[in-house]
Amino acid sequence: MNGITILTVTKDADWLVGMRPALHAAGRGRLVVADSVQEADRLLEFAKPRFIVVDWENSRCPSEELAALLWKNSIQSRPALVMIVAHDYRVDEATQLFQLGVDEYISASDHGDALVTILKSHKPRNAGADQADRAHASVNEAANGRLGAFDPVGLLH
Repeated sequence: MNGITILTVTKDADWLVGMRPALHAAGRGRLVVADSVQEADRLLEFAKPRFIVVDWENSRCPSEELAALLWKNSIQSRPALVMIVAHDYRVDEATQLFQLGVDEYISASDHGDALVTILKSHKPRNAGADQADRAHASVNEAANGRLGAFDPVGLLH
């Protein structure tokens, strides 16, 4: 899964650094960081992520904002997997988020070790996704050769 884009939603740099091993294991590629669900909504169609990973403790928002992001994601040619990472697992919250259309809801404290497995286990949602990822990776490799890798925080390399 090289050359994928992961869109993360967080305001916490420490959380992002803590997620580094899992994001790195999901595949080398581009990391796009939004500080709110609204910003992620605006970036979605341009970033074309494979995964959207939301730091729920620092990015809680009204359900309407999350629903808007989920709807916009669902109409993309290749919808991203949407994962909510909460500090502690709450059944009521998980139920509400799954009803909205979230793909995964995990607890960092309970499921932290499983994050890599969860990210790696998800296959592309349509047949053309792998081909699009390979093309995206080729473009990234060519650009990286000329301009150097764009990874401002150094999380994926």
